[in-house]
Amino acid sequence: MLIRFFERKFKRQMPALSYFPAVYGIFMCYLVLSEHRVGNAAANVIMLSVTSVSLLVGITFSLRRFIGTLQKPYDRSNIHVALGSVFATVILFAGIYSALYLYIPGSFAGLGGNSPLDECVSVIYFSAVTFTTVGFGDITPVVPVAKAFVTVEVMSFFVFFVVLLGNHGVFIKPKER
Repeated sequence: MLIRFFERKFKRQMPALSYFPAVYGIFMCYLVLSEHRVGNAAANVIMLSVTSVSLLVGITFSLRRFIGTLQKPYDRSNIHVALGSVFATVILFAGIYSALYLYIPGSFAGLGGNSPLDECVSVIYFSAVTFTTVGFGDITPVVPVAKAFVTVEVMSFFVFFVVLLGNHGVFIKPKER
């Protein structure tokens, strides 16, 4: 919705705005991890709620735009919409992992840091490694709920992969005759 507003206002497509939900998610993930260090339970719950809702809204808009893109012919900005959706999904799972890390002690082995920034980088790294199914093994889920979310993230990669592969004509410029 915000992206469409700017595109109408400036009368041209703005592919960089496709990455806004992911950048916003990184910021919110960092805020959740830094608020937790304050030790105020009410602030933690409020921050977690606001972050969860705002991340879900951002992801929803990103995925809606991605689905809309699949129904259009090739355009230069289509790849930005696809990449923005992938990045937003990775960040959504990073937000989930940060909440699990904070509120279920011992949910991940190897995840931690000296500062909120270290922890934020670690959860984003773990999410990206999980999404791409690389799985280095330096961070591992321990509790069943963490394992369930990791499984869902891996399966979401396969959904993105199949959708992108099946709709390659939307993202690859056709040969000119």
